[in-house]
Amino acid sequence: MMSDMPEPSLDAFFSGVEKAISKEEPRFTQAYGMKNYHITILISNAPADTYTVIYDLHESYIPPQMSSTETPEFPIRLTSYGDYQVRAHMYGKESKMPSRKFGQLSDIIRKHYNLGDSNPKILEAIEYIEQN
Repeated sequence: MMSDMPEPSLDAFFSGVEKAISKEEPRFTQAYGMKNYHITILISNAPADTYTVIYDLHESYIPPQMSSTETPEFPIRLTSYGDYQVRAHMYGKESKMPSRKFGQLSDIIRKHYNLGDSNPKILEAIEYIEQN
């Protein structure tokens, strides 16, 4: 029997700027000459039995993994100045192996905003991350 539940997916956005039509600008902290953007990463449509998600981040993070048990979207909040592959491992009560999702940080953010005629500051921030 097919489930009507949508497929889980990685999602990311600039913290405080969830909608592209927002007049807010992506927040960043300046450190060592780089803009470190404040970002929230989460899982949309996590399976109902999920109890934790572990995110693999870039090796420069200490530690390079973060976890969340905050249901239903299992968000983590961090800062980033550059692009890297994000992997999410979803652990469910009913499954023996974790379900995995992955994607490039800039692609995940770009998908969130669906960048047609969005806030140009959002596009500028995504391009900054892509270039570093």
